[in-house]
This record gives sequence, C-alpha cells and structure tokens, in this order.
Amino acid sequence: MAARPPAWRWLPWLLLLALGVRAWQLTFHSLWLDEVFSLFWASKPVGDIVRVGLTLTEDKHPPLYYLLLHGWIGLFGATDAAVRSLGVLLGALAVWPVYGLGLITQPAPADRPDHAWRRGALPALLLALNPFLVWYSQEARMFMPATTFGLWGLYAWLRALSPTATRGLTAPGRKIATFFWYGLAIGGLLAACYSYLFAAFLLPVAGLWWLVELLRTVVSGRLKSRPIAAPPSVHRHGHKTGRRRPTLRRNARSARIHSAPWP
Repeated sequence: MAARPPAWRWLPWLLLLALGVRAWQLTFHSLWLDEVFSLFWASKPVGDIVRVGLTLTEDKHPPLYYLLLHGWIGLFGATDAAVRSLGVLLGALAVWPVYGLGLITQPAPADRPDHAWRRGALPALLLALNPFLVWYSQEARMFMPATTFGLWGLYAWLRALSPTATRGLTAPGRKIATFFWYGLAIGGLLAACYSYLFAAFLLPVAGLWWLVELLRTVVSGRLKSRPIAAPPSVHRHGHKTGRRRPTLRRNARSARIHSAPWP
C-alpha cells in the first residue's frame, strides 16, 4: 500500500514562490509619500512611536508596524529595499495560514484522503500570486502585515475550535496544544488590530465562527443522545393482517402521483 502524501507537502514551495514574486523588482519604484511617512515614524524613538500610535493624534495608525520597522531598519538599514523587505517577508508568510485554513474548512473526502493537500495548496497558490496582495507586500505600509497577522489569528482560532486539533495527544499534550492555539489566535488578532485599525472587523468573524462551532456541537450532541426509532413494520404480499390484505399493487396505487391535464 502506497504511503499517503503529507497534506503540507507543497507549503515550502509555495512560500518560496510567494517570496520570489514579492521580491522581484522590489525597488522598481522609489518610495512614495505614505512609505516616506512610515520611514519617518519608524525612525523616531520607541517611546514617541508608542505615544503617537496609542493616542492617534499625529498619525492615524496604531504603533505595531512602526515598531517592527524601527527594529528592522536598525538591523538592515533604511534603503528602499531594506524598508520594503519587511512587508515582503510578512506578505509571503500569509501563505502558511491560508494553506492551513484550506485544510480545516475543506476536509478531504473519506474515499480520497490522499487529495487533502489540494484543499490547502490551491487557496495558498492563489494568495501567493494575487497581484493585489503582491503590490501591498511591496509597500512599506502596515496593510499587508496586518493581513498576515489576522490570517494567522483566524487560522489558530479555527485550529483551537477544531475537534481534530488535539486528536491523538496525551492529556498534558492536549492542554499545551489548546493553550498554544488560543494564545496564537489572540496574539495574531491583537497584532492585526495594533497594526491597522480596520482589522478589528476580524473579531466578529472569529466570534461568529465560535458560535457556529458551538451550535454544531450542541446539535451533534442532541442527535447522538436521541434514541433511534424502530422502522415501521412492512407487510409482505399475501400476509394476513385481520381484514386488511395490503398488496403491492394497492400500495403502489395509493402512493401514485396523478398528473392533471394542462389548462
């Protein structure tokens, strides 16, 4: 019997593809006005970045991306390529949670478990080559990093709610896995919100998914606890049951749908 291919086998290649597409002609255009603002705020001291980002008085965006860019340019410099490469890296990492979301939300059919990888590879490929997302990954702005953080948060949230997330683990292992996925979910969603304010719209999405999983669990529990009714007795042709002697022809006649003439 042939071994099943691992569901994650295409992920490394898709990550490399996404990274290469985003790094191609990274400095074809020079920094534009909004990117210059990113570099301006990232060049400030950490205390000023936090103060401005939390008060939203001098700039309308939260501080996390500027803090990350502050540390990034401290390591790699403030050239156009260095400033934009942070978005390239974070944009490519969005492939990973999308791959995982495809595996969770579209389970492979039982008769073809070896095709499970396609559920994750196809949406990840579409994300890796999406021109819109490639463009924003090449910008020194917070939009693509916030998207990546939000996708990681939603993926971890769905993994935490999935009944298969801790399957096959020991009791201590289940606790560790549960804390890990919930922690990653909370951290990812908070990082998205502290990078871009409109990422807060992902929070109702996570809440609705939790509600769906809760209703599914309740309905599944009720169906399992409900006793199965015995099937009605079927009378065989020619078997006496008092005065009634149902036959196949009589039953077919009573169940027949009569067609009416066209008006």
